Amino acid sequence: MGNAVRRVCPCCGNNIVLNRCPIYATAGQPARREAPVPEPVDALLSDVPGDPSDDDLTGEVRATPRPARSGRSSSGPLWSWTPPGPPEQVRRGSWFSPTPARPPEQGLVPLTAFPPGLLPRRFCYLEDCRQPLPPDLDERQAHIVSVVGLNAAGKTYYLATALTEALNGPGLDIAGFREFEPDEETAQRFFVNYYSPVYRDNQALRSTPEAGSAGQKSLNFRARIDGGRPMLVMTHDISGETLMNYAKRARDAGFLRHSSAVIFLVDPLEFDPIREQSNEHIQGRTIHQRDLLAATLRELEFELGRQKVPVAVVVSKADLLEPFLPANAQFLGLPPRHREQTLQEWLRELQQTSVAVREVLIKMGQDRLVRAAESYGPVSFHAVSALGGQPRPGGPARPNPRRVLDPLALVLWRLSNALA
Repeated sequence: MGNAVRRVCPCCGNNIVLNRCPIYATAGQPARREAPVPEPVDALLSDVPGDPSDDDLTGEVRATPRPARSGRSSSGPLWSWTPPGPPEQVRRGSWFSPTPARPPEQGLVPLTAFPPGLLPRRFCYLEDCRQPLPPDLDERQAHIVSVVGLNAAGKTYYLATALTEALNGPGLDIAGFREFEPDEETAQRFFVNYYSPVYRDNQALRSTPEAGSAGQKSLNFRARIDGGRPMLVMTHDISGETLMNYAKRARDAGFLRHSSAVIFLVDPLEFDPIREQSNEHIQGRTIHQRDLLAATLRELEFELGRQKVPVAVVVSKADLLEPFLPANAQFLGLPPRHREQTLQEWLRELQQTSVAVREVLIKMGQDRLVRAAESYGPVSFHAVSALGGQPRPGGPARPNPRRVLDPLALVLWRLSNALA
């Protein structure tokens, strides 16, 4: 691969040149974050990342590979990028001396060039990150799908149930996806931390703890729609405390700015009619969810192909709305999904559901939230229930998910069509 390969780092969210990421052996112990790594050239990091087949950086600097020493130390890199020296100065007295052309970027050093037992991995070279990168970034463009909401809005349960249905059911087939699978590290983390506690042990998940940027590990999934380019879809389980605070969000969740799609969870317990009749009062909230939604959309920087970032506004815990709904409201019912359902039928159904949810939000006094979402661009509205109802105090949290796959499937479908 002769040109620079640009990607979004899933940990810090910054644009990086993959060719310049050092490679470490991760077998036995993690690589040292303090290992010296040359700083990147700022001019190379300002553009939105494109598809690797379209990258053309002719005229940029060359990356010189540094051969690994014999008897490698686990604290040192297997390979690191060495920046070239400055171009030669023009000699005095010359009538004309053209500026030396910078050679093209060095090709990407494949991870397969190193013994597999070392578990070689690229690491982000930025000083405040230095985190390991998914190996699939070598072959697939990265796209971050951010799940945002207040603390205790149901983000973790939503990820657990929506991703389980995406991985184990036929729901994404209707949207045209023939591939959606986790990488091996994600498969293990998802099974242990999400699927097994919720679906096998019926345990209540703990609140997501706050974590610094170094602790924001992404869940990575290989995805491809029929006729589309392969993608690496990445999402994060972010604590509401981090999201609600501007400084923490900027420091520890910088990847939000580079999101390719956003799923914003709206907690109905913040609606006045529901809060007045509920015994559940959530502590620690410091911002109105309408304002958090507006701030999230305002900060977005990644606008692929002049298309707006797909946004889904999702009412979580939507079973709480049922006492306030008219008798003919059907958007909480199970969707009439079957393998023979056409794409047009699926999109028509989601459009009807979006209109119904929007009307309910306005009825519940959330017209300003609706306007904040629609002022950004095209947005879809959804209502989901990750568990299907409120768990009994001290009882098992048996999942009965309702419509949880709709928002994820739709934003992935919209993103894939923007990439086509």
